Amino acid sequence: MSRSEVVAQCGRRAGSSIEQRFWYSEAGQIKISAVGLDATLILDTRVNLLRVNERCLLLQATPARLLALLLLNQGTVMSRKTIFSEVWGYQFNPGTKIIDVQICYLRKILHTLQAPFEIKTFRRQGLRLQALEQCSTCHSLS
Repeated sequence: MSRSEVVAQCGRRAGSSIEQRFWYSEAGQIKISAVGLDATLILDTRVNLLRVNERCLLLQATPARLLALLLLNQGTVMSRKTIFSEVWGYQFNPGTKIIDVQICYLRKILHTLQAPFEIKTFRRQGLRLQALEQCSTCHSLS
């Protein structure tokens, strides 16, 4: 796969959006930049290293595969069926909370690294990785 760039528009609230740029390189790195938030998230799939700006953390294999799936499909709601198939190779729902556990772990990681991205749950639809909106009240308080 050659290096490609996709520009996506994702909005958290109606009427507002953040431009996001996405790259995938043959070297196994997936990179998302949130233009306007001055943040870059890079996942090196060869060693499962997640980097957000200057902070980095080594992930276990399963959460890294799940995050890679969400990054590669960033802005798209991924169904649980698709996640089970792509991450675990299951062609059925095993009836466990394995996805919920891994998503909880990834949300904590994103929070710890102060990533301006979130994993949002859409009831009866699935999950989506998206950029957080800039909080104007947060900047006025500092």
